[in-house]
Amino acid sequence: MSSLPRDTHELRKSQFNDEMIRMTESLIQIGPNVNEISRHIKVFKETLRYRYKKLLLEEGFVISAITNYSKLGLQRFIMIAKIAPIFEPQSAALLSAMSELCYLHSYWQTIPDGATIMHVTVPKGLGKECISLYKRLKDIGLFTQLEIHGFEKVRNPPMKPEYYDFGRGTWAFDWPSPEVVINYHPFAGVSEDVEKYDMTDLLILKELDKDATRTMKQISEIVKVSRKTIEFHYNNHVLKRGLIRGYRLYWRRARDDSSVGKIVKMPHNYVDVGVLLTGATEAERAELASLLNRTPFLWGEASEPDYYGELFIPVHMYIEFLEYLKSFSQGVAAKMRLYVLDYNRGSRFAISYMLFDESSRKWRLDSSGIISRFQNLILNANSISR
Repeated sequence: MSSLPRDTHELRKSQFNDEMIRMTESLIQIGPNVNEISRHIKVFKETLRYRYKKLLLEEGFVISAITNYSKLGLQRFIMIAKIAPIFEPQSAALLSAMSELCYLHSYWQTIPDGATIMHVTVPKGLGKECISLYKRLKDIGLFTQLEIHGFEKVRNPPMKPEYYDFGRGTWAFDWPSPEVVINYHPFAGVSEDVEKYDMTDLLILKELDKDATRTMKQISEIVKVSRKTIEFHYNNHVLKRGLIRGYRLYWRRARDDSSVGKIVKMPHNYVDVGVLLTGATEAERAELASLLNRTPFLWGEASEPDYYGELFIPVHMYIEFLEYLKSFSQGVAAKMRLYVLDYNRGSRFAISYMLFDESSRKWRLDSSGIISRFQNLILNANSISR
C-alpha cells in the first residue's frame, strides 16, 4: 500500500491547521455562520461545515456570544467569600438563588481553602445598594468572610488558535521571557456608551450566551416570543446597537450544560487559576495584564482599580506558569494572590434578565425582601442544628 511522502503529509497537516486557525479567528469575530466564514477565508463551505461539526461541536467545544456589558450599563464586582459552615451542604442551591435575586453571574470554589469567588454583574445605578446587600448577608450570618473588589473594565480575551493543534487537541506554546514585557493595553476601547434595550433583547442575549449556535427559530420557541419579533430585535437592536461584543470558544472543553445551567464535570486537563492584584500601581496592573495576555490561556480579566485574571493552564504547564510569574510576583508579594479554582464546584449563569422590569425599562433590586428571605433561612438552619 502506498503512502504520501513525508513532506506532502506535513504540508497537508500544516495547511489543515492554518485553515482551522483562520476559521477559528473568523468564528470568534462574526459568530458561527459557516457560509460567511467560508467567504471570508476562501475555503469551501462543505469542508468548513464538516470540520466545524466534527472537530469543534462533536469534540465538546461550545461557542458563546460575549455580551457587551458596557452598553447595557452593567459593572462587575468580584467578591471573595467564605460560606458559613452550616450552609456548605446547600451552597450550590443558595448561590443559584442569588443569581436570580442579586445579580450573581458566576462562582467557583477554591482549593484547598474552600473560599468562593463570586462574580456579580449589576447595573451601575444599583452598585452601591448591591454592595450593601452582600455586606448585610455577611452580617446576618450567610458568610463568615467577605471582601469586595469593584472593576471598571471587564473583557474576555479572544482565543489564540495559532498556539492550538486542532489535529491533536493540544497546545504548543513556548513560554516567553517574562523580563521582556510588551507595552500592551488590553482594555483600550472597552468602556462604551449605554444603549437602549428591552426584555426581548435580554432574552436573546441570554440564549446566545448559553449557545451561540442557536437559530432565531430555536430562540423563539425557548423564550415564547414570535420568530418575527425575535428576528427584528436581533437585527435592529442586538446587532445594530453592538450588544454583542464578539464570540468565544470554550476551548478548554469544559462546557455549559444548558439543560441545567451548570458546568459539566470534565477531566482535569487544566488547572484553573485566579490571579488577584490589589492596591497596585497603574504600572504594576499593566505589567501583570501584559504578562498574562502574552499567553494563550487567559480566559477573562477585569481591571481598575484592581486587577483580576482567570486562566486555564494545561496541567503539564502549570509549573512553567508559576516560574513565568515568579519574578513579577516577588516584586508585589504583598499585593498579589493566586487562587486554584475547582471548576467542578462552580457555575456560570446567564444575564439576570428576570430582574429587569419591562414596563419601566429599569433594573430592580429588592434588598429588604432578599434579607428577609435569607434571615428566615438562617433561623430555620440554626433551629435544626440545635
